[in-house]
Amino acid sequence: MLRRGILRHIPFILPFTLRANLLRSGTHASREEEGVYLHTLAPVTIRRGHAFEDGFTFRQALSKKAKIEFIDQWGRPEEGIDGGGLFKEFMTQLVEEIFHAQVPGLFSATEQHLLYPSRLPRILAEGYGLDHYRFIGQMVGRAIWYGILLDADFAGFFLNKWIGRSNYFDDLPSLDPSVYQGLLYVKNYEGDTEEDLGLNFTLTEGEGGEEGSGETRMVELSPGGASIPVTRANRLQYVYLMANYRLNRQIDAQSRAFSEGLNQQIPRRWLGIFSTQELQHLVSGTSRYIDLDDLRTNTVYSREYTQTNHPVIARFWRVISTFPEEDLRLLLRFVTSCERAPLLGFSELEPRFCIHPSSSSQDRLPTASTCVNMLKLPSYSTDEVMKSKLLFAIRSESGFHFS
Repeated sequence: MLRRGILRHIPFILPFTLRANLLRSGTHASREEEGVYLHTLAPVTIRRGHAFEDGFTFRQALSKKAKIEFIDQWGRPEEGIDGGGLFKEFMTQLVEEIFHAQVPGLFSATEQHLLYPSRLPRILAEGYGLDHYRFIGQMVGRAIWYGILLDADFAGFFLNKWIGRSNYFDDLPSLDPSVYQGLLYVKNYEGDTEEDLGLNFTLTEGEGGEEGSGETRMVELSPGGASIPVTRANRLQYVYLMANYRLNRQIDAQSRAFSEGLNQQIPRRWLGIFSTQELQHLVSGTSRYIDLDDLRTNTVYSREYTQTNHPVIARFWRVISTFPEEDLRLLLRFVTSCERAPLLGFSELEPRFCIHPSSSSQDRLPTASTCVNMLKLPSYSTDEVMKSKLLFAIRSESGFHFS
């Protein structure tokens, strides 16, 4: 009862790792319950390159545990049993399509490349609706539920919406620093505000398509705003209403739809025990350094690489210990599809980081099966060859494929 009261009223006195473990333990029991009758689960068929389209079609089935079945580009079912790896692969493809420009219009990015919902006119112009945001929220919730890290960084003002918080003027720099500076100028202007600035309680925005193109429309910040000049007496109200529109009103419907889908998976009372920065950590892991000792402790091996002190495995750890942090992140992304370490360490990576023998050829590059976090490593005979092949593969992603 005491812990429950603390979580409800003063959660931040507890360490983040403890709160994250409480969330994980709560979802773990539910995940086990979902997986009891795996053979009875409805199959969800996903075409390669159409994860968002097909996932949206099967959104009801995907709201719970489902069996993912992939179809290749020729319409043939791919072999594979979904013990969790295929769902991770589906999520990886889904994130790539939604957040990395293959599905245009649903999300925009700040100057810091942080994601937030696009304006509703643009969304409608692209042929999408609020149900698409519910589906995306649902899938982000499933990823948090299963501890699957996503390559997606969200803007703080959008993360506020996940836990029911409004945004205020001081949040505006996270969306648009230039608008923030402009409003600061209005707020602190010493001259004749009405005569010199010529503003009223309206703003102009594009109707749809790419930002800054297409038809424009006028939005009144308050009823009759077109006929209300901004004066020294009402400029604080103008600044507040402008910030409120940009941070809250403009993305309100999209954010509520996203949150509805998210809260179907994880109740808001659980999300509310985390700050916005911590919520981002739940989604995509931490940006702290890669702990090689932790990774090595929690790595598994297959076939001949399971032998104690296998020379190729010893060489691998010796070689990557010389990598700078940037290359370690590229290696992690190459194998797991996410460059960040799991939230609570590599023991939480599911499936575990695995190194699998692939070839004895010294010319072959390493490859990876991201759906099962597996590095397929040829048995290179020297440190120099292994280092050059690994760096070439992870820097160019030339060996990246799904299997």
